[in-house]
Amino acid sequence: MVDAIRRILNIEWNPIGCGVPEDEYDAYISIIYQLMQRRVEAEVLASHLENLETQSMVSPPNPDRNRRVAKMLLEADGLATALINGSFNYSARGHY
Repeated sequence: MVDAIRRILNIEWNPIGCGVPEDEYDAYISIIYQLMQRRVEAEVLASHLENLETQSMVSPPNPDRNRRVAKMLLEADGLATALINGSFNYSARGHY
C-alpha cells in the first residue's frame, strides 16, 4: 500500500509541481495511511492534504486536486482490501 500511496502523491498530488525525487512525500505516507485505515471521509483526507500543502510546503491550496487525490487514495485502499479479503469480483467488472 505504501508504494500505491507514494505513486498517487508523486503523480496525482505533487504540489511542488515539477520533477521530484521518488521519496519526496514519504514523510506524509504514514499519517495518510492511518487516516485511510480509519476509513475517514474523502473530505477529511482532502483537508489533511490541504494542510500539508499550505502549512508544510507553504503552497497555495488546491481543493479540487486534494478532493480528487483523497478519493483516489481511498479507492486504492478499498481495492487493496477487497483483493486481500478475496472479495474483489473480476467478472462483475468485465474482466475474465
